[in-house]
Amino acid sequence: NAPTASPTNAPTASPTNAPTASPIAPAPTDGGDDENPCANVCGGDKVMTKPDGIFVFEDNPPVPCSILQVVALGGVMITQEECSFLPGLIEEICGCELPDRQVGCSVCGNGKVVTLPNNVFEYVGYPAATCAVLQTAGYNGLVPQSECGFLPALIEDTCGCDNGRL
Repeated sequence: NAPTASPTNAPTASPTNAPTASPIAPAPTDGGDDENPCANVCGGDKVMTKPDGIFVFEDNPPVPCSILQVVALGGVMITQEECSFLPGLIEEICGCELPDRQVGCSVCGNGKVVTLPNNVFEYVGYPAATCAVLQTAGYNGLVPQSECGFLPALIEDTCGCDNGRL
């Protein structure tokens, strides 16, 4: 019998981890800059009263108003220029109004606002969210009134609730 070569396995590349995207920096709370241009799609101090409204712009797919705001808070996809004209386009569809009409609540409690907007609040059974997103959700009525009463005690340390403006 002629000797046979023992089978060899082809070399395999060592496993490597795929590069991960860097986290999206939360938008600033002062209306934006060139890196994070649009913190409030309604503009200024206005709040969104119709988060389920559907915004359609030119050749883009329809987007719920609430998603438009989340994208803006994420600091991506909405340029400074778009942020400057967007409020006029969405005002009626998304119900952008000044907050003197109580739509929702301040998640920090009456007369208090989030002062640490980039911190992340986590609570069992709920998705993690930055304090800025939580504050916006509260003002826009997305936080149930039943939770507005006890939420300040839960988020005060993480979100830095204090008197004044965001």
